Amino acid sequence: MNTDETGLLHAIYDEPFDVVPRRVYADWLEEHGATGLAVLQRMWMPDGSHLKTDEWKQGEQRLLDEVREHCPEGVIVELDGRLVLRATLPGDWPADSVSALDDLHRWMSEHHIQGLQLPLPCHDFPQLFDHPLVGDLRQLMPQRVQLTSFLERRTHGFSLEGLLHLYLERSPLKVEHLCRLLESDLFPHLLGLSLPERPFAALELRRLFGSPTSRHLSQIVWHLGEHPYWKEADLLDLEPLVNVRELVFHVQDKSKEALLALRILPHLFPQLESFSINNVTNRIMSRIIGQLPVEQLRAIRLSTDRLAEAEKIVHLAEGIGPTGLLTVKDPFLLPAMRDRLREMLGPRFRHEM
Repeated sequence: MNTDETGLLHAIYDEPFDVVPRRVYADWLEEHGATGLAVLQRMWMPDGSHLKTDEWKQGEQRLLDEVREHCPEGVIVELDGRLVLRATLPGDWPADSVSALDDLHRWMSEHHIQGLQLPLPCHDFPQLFDHPLVGDLRQLMPQRVQLTSFLERRTHGFSLEGLLHLYLERSPLKVEHLCRLLESDLFPHLLGLSLPERPFAALELRRLFGSPTSRHLSQIVWHLGEHPYWKEADLLDLEPLVNVRELVFHVQDKSKEALLALRILPHLFPQLESFSINNVTNRIMSRIIGQLPVEQLRAIRLSTDRLAEAEKIVHLAEGIGPTGLLTVKDPFLLPAMRDRLREMLGPRFRHEM
């Protein structure tokens, strides 16, 4: 990947709701012949309104058709929600073919494809880096490689997206291995981390969030369980992650971990700009209203299917800043409540079923 392009992408990841870095990147793409991707970058809007336009749908299809026309046989190309082109290799990719790797690298560079997903059968996490093809790919394309392990024919394990985002959900990875990874120099450009769906003890959290890699994270996805293995004082003892701008909580029905974590959000993530939480309950909503620095957030997303006290959403909306966005995913939100929120926030309110 061109070093100029890497810097432009980092600027977008640092400010995910700012259109300016995308416009700058669009100019760079156009200067380098990637007109189709440039057009989409200019159309992108932080509230997602671009997705509903015919111009966007037609532009996305034209871009994918153009890329797929010259695609190596068997490779799948997709455009993700962050406007990043990603390619997935088939399971029978010729791992021992140097010429195939060179052709793949050339094709990805020509079409500005930033992510490469490589399926690997792996039952032991450390073996993943020992796979010969992984070593070749990381050496050839260190900024693009994304690895995914498959266990028992189901998607598990971890993926490494261009050394920018590390996804760890229900993986065979032990907490000790995760700490060692984040304390190593394997991920110098890591910006996003998704923690696996498992409990962490206080000492483990201290290692995870205190690692050199965690200090420059801008996005964290956190799966919070029912029974915490730490106390509020343990979290207040953690050093704040001042670079985190985007936080996503996935919570269980009776998540005491989520209730504790919400108390320390202003301390642990003082520069937070975007907050999303799935499986919201009335009790959690009360904690959000009382603890979340709503006025400084640029985007809030709530997902629920049983929020009985919908008036709490209005209470939350009243504290949102003049440019803040509120998205509510609730199939049972009453039309009167939805209209009231739209009257309060106008186009800054979105309702998803």
